[in-house]
Amino acid sequence: MINLMPPKLKEAVRFGSYNVRIVQYIFIVVISGLALAAVIIFGVQIVRSDQAKLESSIEAKQNQLEEYSDEIAAAKLLSEKINTVDVLLQNEIKYSVVLQEIARLLPPGSGIRAIGLTTEELEDNLVLVVFTESEVIATQLQQNLANSEIFTGADIQQLSAIDTPSGSFRWTTTIVVSFDLVKLGAQQ
Repeated sequence: MINLMPPKLKEAVRFGSYNVRIVQYIFIVVISGLALAAVIIFGVQIVRSDQAKLESSIEAKQNQLEEYSDEIAAAKLLSEKINTVDVLLQNEIKYSVVLQEIARLLPPGSGIRAIGLTTEELEDNLVLVVFTESEVIATQLQQNLANSEIFTGADIQQLSAIDTPSGSFRWTTTIVVSFDLVKLGAQQ
């Protein structure tokens, strides 16, 4: 078959088909761009709505946390006390050993009124409340406790005179005693 079309017409037909393809490609690119823009805009809207929801949720949780601040503080204090008891139980401290050591260190003219635990500095300490006949005996007891093998330190927290029915003055002394769990465990 012989192509009888003039060369200019052939060229025009060829460029016309190229133009149709280019227009089709441009249309596809524009449609794809619009679809991509729609996806981006929709995504941004979702992120904004989620952000607002999350911010309100965080604010509600913070308000709820503030409402429970007293309970949280009480729980932390209770946790500290439980940790102290846990340390005591883990190291198998026998109070009979501690009491025997304290009794051995008591100078004449003194007596134990009360013994308790404290967790003020997150350390395991004993609080001793002792009656003494004089402040000299109270300081002697403090020195005896500080120089003991199982106790690592003893600090007098309060020393006050009290009037007894017999008219003689006696002293009430509060001493915080820290102890060495390793040495205490070795003496068991």
